[in-house]
Amino acid sequence: QTRPLMYDFHGFPEALYQVRYPAPGAQDLANQLEEGLRGYTIRREPERPLDHGVWVPLLHMYPNADVPILQMSLPRDLTPLCLFELGRSLAFLSAEGVLIIGSGSLTHNLRHIDMVDNPTPDAWAAEFDEWLADKIIQRDLPSLFDYRKLAPHAAFARPTDEHLRPLFLAMGVANADAEISFPLTGFEHRNISRRCVQFG
Repeated sequence: QTRPLMYDFHGFPEALYQVRYPAPGAQDLANQLEEGLRGYTIRREPERPLDHGVWVPLLHMYPNADVPILQMSLPRDLTPLCLFELGRSLAFLSAEGVLIIGSGSLTHNLRHIDMVDNPTPDAWAAEFDEWLADKIIQRDLPSLFDYRKLAPHAAFARPTDEHLRPLFLAMGVANADAEISFPLTGFEHRNISRRCVQFG
């Protein structure tokens, strides 16, 4: 069974609202995940459309929409440390070959983007992005968990943290000795980081 898409964004080109991505669901994986997360309260929402954090990256990674998808929403009340621990609970799926994607953006302040492409990013965005990259490479978890206090321009780069929260879960999923790389870097619209973090 495929799900409709949620176009949970505003003010972008009309073509984005016409995108379709009829990928199949992953019912067996949902059952396996629920079994592996018995210590957590899980609520299934089988009718919820796929939000853009799911279909936007997958549209480019798997354009034929032929990979089963299980969308997982992260609890809003979990701290970065708790999200990391949740990721550790999901590591068994990664070990079985399940691709786990934490979708978001390291910087996310839409009030200050410039829709005209400019190769020079805003200084505050570049400094925040570089700080995160350095701490990720070092696996400096205490600093990452406390990024709100320690990272330069944190409040400006991240007025809200929903786009960064998946990073903490992904770091928990990854093996402690997994290679860390950044297959894509740079900025668009002056301050939206395009940095992708890959574990393994």
